[in-house]
Amino acid sequence: MSEINIPVCFGVQGMICATVRDKFGNIKQQLEWFPNVITDAGLNSMATNSPHPQCHIGTGTATPAVTDSAYSNVAATATSVFSSTSGVTTTAPYYGYTTQTWRFAAGAGTGNLTDVWFGTATVPFSHALFKDSNGNPVTITKTAEDSLDVTYQRRVYVPTEDVVVPVTVNGVAAGSATIRAARCAESTYWSGSLAAISMSSNMWNYSGTLGAITGTPSGTVLSMSSANWTYVATTYVANSLSRTWNVTWGLTQGNNATGGFRSIVHTITGLGTFQVEFPATLNKVSTNVLTYSVTATWSRYAG
Repeated sequence: MSEINIPVCFGVQGMICATVRDKFGNIKQQLEWFPNVITDAGLNSMATNSPHPQCHIGTGTATPAVTDSAYSNVAATATSVFSSTSGVTTTAPYYGYTTQTWRFAAGAGTGNLTDVWFGTATVPFSHALFKDSNGNPVTITKTAEDSLDVTYQRRVYVPTEDVVVPVTVNGVAAGSATIRAARCAESTYWSGSLAAISMSSNMWNYSGTLGAITGTPSGTVLSMSSANWTYVATTYVANSLSRTWNVTWGLTQGNNATGGFRSIVHTITGLGTFQVEFPATLNKVSTNVLTYSVTATWSRYAG
């Protein structure tokens, strides 16, 4: 019935802060939020894994690079997350985030510390030198009685520009579809999930046109579970930083006797939610098959 590729693009950023406390809980040293380098290996890992379950602190002084592919000069590793929260910003610039803290207790990582890594046991997702509020490298001094909390916040930024792509219906060019972010101020749909990037099993179709990036399309809404449509992921290609799913609504799926639909909303786990408006209302019935593909790409946030 319809052939269309729906491309959606997301920017990823990480921020770090750190606090040293003495044995009584008093703050001895505190570093406010500072950026880090997300590695090429880290961006690739988002396609298939939860990319940073561990924190590694060390004594390295080399400038972090996107090509960093192995840990070095590690003094201590925290393998368990001490605390975790997630949410969204409700004003521009919009992004969903997950904030994780790792605690290095007294006796762990004692000494002068200069850099920090986040990642799996073998693959670094990000790397940074500890920095002060002016962006200058600093040393964290941790005695045997001190504790150190290191916090990493991964952000997925909401794209603010519409994307327009051609649509084919029954083999005939049929105008263009418009793609736009959706529900960007709602944590359910933009929470910065740390799961591997995948297509969510839930989607919605609407009778009306696109809404604002904070909302959804207008008109009557029909929620569709995975029982109403199918999708197949293509194999991830290393360094492509993109995933594609081929979506099919079969003869018995997504039929709407109330006048058809004009727009749809999808969520991609690990990234965010978007809406698509077709050039005209699609009246899918039991003699039609609807096919399209969704391609999600991600990169370092450059805003």
